[in-house]
This record gives sequence, C-alpha cells and structure tokens, in this order.
Amino acid sequence: MIAAIRRVLAHGMEKYIAVPEERRAMQSAAAAGPIYGAVKEWLNTPDRRPWRRLCRRSWPWLRRCWAVWSKKHHAVATPGNS
Repeated sequence: MIAAIRRVLAHGMEKYIAVPEERRAMQSAAAAGPIYGAVKEWLNTPDRRPWRRLCRRSWPWLRRCWAVWSKKHHAVATPGNS
C-alpha cells in the first residue's frame, strides 16, 4: 500500500512540478508512510467522520498548502488547473 501511495505522489509531482527525478522519489517516499499511517489510524478511530465530510472540510486547506508549496518549488501547474 505504501508503494502505491508513493507511486501516486511521484506521478503527481512529475505532472505538476518541475523538480529532479531524485527529489521526486525522495519526497514521495518520505510522504507515503505518514499518509498511510494517518489513513490507517483514521480507519481505526471509533465514531469517525465519513470520508466525504472529511474531504469537504479538508480540501480548501489542502489547496492553500499546495499553492504555497508549488510557488516555493516552481510548480508548472496546480491540481485541477492543468
């Protein structure tokens, strides 16, 4: 599962930002484990919020984070804008 998350992240970075391949590999590998852990913990949380509600509330924050990060790292596009 972590490898699948890593591949999705690496593919997204390849598509949306201009960074060397080695950097994409390192960043996607570093992020995949914590993402998997967070999802696993969320799944095991009693009385957790439905994922649709969680995404609806999280998406504006994630877009702001992406905008700041992409400007800092010279992104060539933003999600949903390519």
